[in-house]
Amino acid sequence: NEVEPASQPGPAQTVPSPTAAEPAGRRRITVLSCELAGLPGVDPEDAEEAAHAFRRLCNGVLGDCHCHIATPSGVDPVIYFGCPQACERTALCAVEAAFGIVRGARDPDSGLPPRFRDVRAAIHTGTVLVSADGVPQTPELVGAVAAQLRTCAPSGSVLCSTSTRDLLGQEYVARRVVDCDPANNRSPAVAYRLEPRAETSSVSRPAASPAGPLVGRETELRQLEDALCGMGSGGGAVLLVGEAGIGKSRLVRELRARVERRGADSYEVGC
Repeated sequence: NEVEPASQPGPAQTVPSPTAAEPAGRRRITVLSCELAGLPGVDPEDAEEAAHAFRRLCNGVLGDCHCHIATPSGVDPVIYFGCPQACERTALCAVEAAFGIVRGARDPDSGLPPRFRDVRAAIHTGTVLVSADGVPQTPELVGAVAAQLRTCAPSGSVLCSTSTRDLLGQEYVARRVVDCDPANNRSPAVAYRLEPRAETSSVSRPAASPAGPLVGRETELRQLEDALCGMGSGGGAVLLVGEAGIGKSRLVRELRARVERRGADSYEVGC
């Protein structure tokens, strides 16, 4: 199932057009902007061949991922995670997809001509308003920031914004690069170059240190700490429920960090 610029959408879903409905809430989305290097100034037929192979590569990496693919330039994809369907792991999904695309482009079996195998990518996470019927409003504003950061990315690299880095925990190493000056004469932006961290056990690993102060969640944190203290040696469970993207994972990371600062052990189990 290949993604053509305008006629054949891939497995990713299509974002409905924004409606005039009053905003009913907010949602966090993450946008991945990719660019295939070397296309400007080449023969149109060669460029079309490379663009076609690149779209096929992106489509294969994304698979059945709940995201929306847009190609405003006709070549370079802008991929929206958490839009139109809410998702808790938008930042991690976007980073995994970015590395999959960058590595896939360098594979001799990618179908890309050798001179078009360098990709640069950038990722930004932001909050958008959601209408009463669940449609995210103006997600392209978040995409514009990702596209600006991409202009600072060296070939073969993945950059991200501070807001994305704060959601990655210990999955990736984020190294701050020199403040970049995005296109269109915007103010300098902070960017981080991502590198995969060596794999650790998925059953037991230390809690990620929150990247910044958690604001506006002290009441919830106090409730969780009280519940934890009230369990005693008999054990127990607390169910944390909320809309996707509202910040449940960030709240749990903060709780784990506080528990470990007191000398206790914490464990994370995934399924």
